[in-house]
Amino acid sequence: VAGLNLPEASRIELSLEATRADDVLYAGSMDAPMDDNDTVRLKFQRDAPLGAFSSLKAEVSQTDVEHVMDNYSLRPLTAPMPMRVDSDSTTRGLRLIGGLNLLGGEWTIGVDKQDSQRDATRHTGMLPTLGVIQSYLWPEVQIEQTGLFVEGEWGVGEASLLKAGLRYDHVTADADKANATTSTITANELYDHYYGVVTSKQSEDNLGGLLRFEQEFGGNGTWFAGLSRAVRTADATERFMAANTMMPTERWVGNPEIAPEKHRQGELGAAWTGSGWNAGVVAWRDWVDDYILRDRAHDQSGVLQGDSASIYRNVSAELTGFEIEGSWIPARDWKVKTGLALVRARNTSDGRDIAQTPPLELTAGLDYDPGRWSAGAILRAAARQTDVEDDPSVNSGLDVGETAGWLVLDLHGSYRFSKMAALDLGVDNLFDATYAYHLNRGNAFDPTVVQINEPGRNGWLKLNLRW
Repeated sequence: VAGLNLPEASRIELSLEATRADDVLYAGSMDAPMDDNDTVRLKFQRDAPLGAFSSLKAEVSQTDVEHVMDNYSLRPLTAPMPMRVDSDSTTRGLRLIGGLNLLGGEWTIGVDKQDSQRDATRHTGMLPTLGVIQSYLWPEVQIEQTGLFVEGEWGVGEASLLKAGLRYDHVTADADKANATTSTITANELYDHYYGVVTSKQSEDNLGGLLRFEQEFGGNGTWFAGLSRAVRTADATERFMAANTMMPTERWVGNPEIAPEKHRQGELGAAWTGSGWNAGVVAWRDWVDDYILRDRAHDQSGVLQGDSASIYRNVSAELTGFEIEGSWIPARDWKVKTGLALVRARNTSDGRDIAQTPPLELTAGLDYDPGRWSAGAILRAAARQTDVEDDPSVNSGLDVGETAGWLVLDLHGSYRFSKMAALDLGVDNLFDATYAYHLNRGNAFDPTVVQINEPGRNGWLKLNLRW
């Protein structure tokens, strides 16, 4: 950064990112004629002692997103009335981390803070003004989270390592427009209709921690075991979404008193490093209290209606998975990489699978890099997913159905003109396969979930410049 006399072993990074997407078509009932995303981030890092600290890191950031959706500007109006959603979100972050050498170990202490503001309003009426406020989808939501954390690492003997950490978070959440008048009902009236509650300023005090042991073995291997507790607080949609319609199945209602998720996870794994190769495997199980489940209203406990509106509730859940990865250099300039992953997720409160859980997935890649240019191929595959919700009486509506297995091949290459310039190019889905990930996602303000095929054969070209 020009004009700054920085201490030795210190650096400052300033990054600005701006993206704009216009005229994006969705498969649901609304499209996005405009989407602006602006991020500014400033980082400071010092890798040398400063007072009691062995190292220091600091980061501040702000992200602003402006998103407009409607059902009339990009295609003929198919709904009874035109609608437009104007949304704004601002997220500010601060993070300070310091390294310390104390009590025979290496310590990391820090504080972070994130403030988010979300505001989204759905308008209807007569074109071109659409002057009627139909719903405050995000009724001026404010969520603030402040965290304190500490982590220590100690050598145990010559070949063992012990890690331990604690984290505390204080969270507050509120929706300032929950009582604001609309052409239908207020957000608070909608919450009361489905949960028997109205919003007030919510406060949480969440505690997490970890304990991990690593042990070397066999000269080139390390096995590890870990236990952790983590807490995830609900986001703006899960707490405060207030999308009201005449059709109950098209309503989407957050739960102001939803409890945060408490994850208790155990993992066991090993890693090996050899001459020109490495490999790793890890298996884990996650027991979750108060899992935040997006569901349909079927007169469940804590839900006052059975009209199939999209709602949120807490359940108990168990998730199990494993990952295998490795790489191999069979000859000079050649490298092979592969990975395999599987997750199973079960709602143990109701004895059913959790929707939108991915099946067994495989990636395998081959790269050739002799120097100035490089080329490679990536094989991506997924097994058929049959663990889906198939009982309409309890269906969340998030699984469209079973998803067929698939296999696609991508090619890529690069030519480096200099240290400052490179040209990257490639072809994804070389054989033009028709496929879809089981992990679907609807658009931001439409509860309808549809399965969308991934792009067919497509080529791309990028020019990278550094200075």
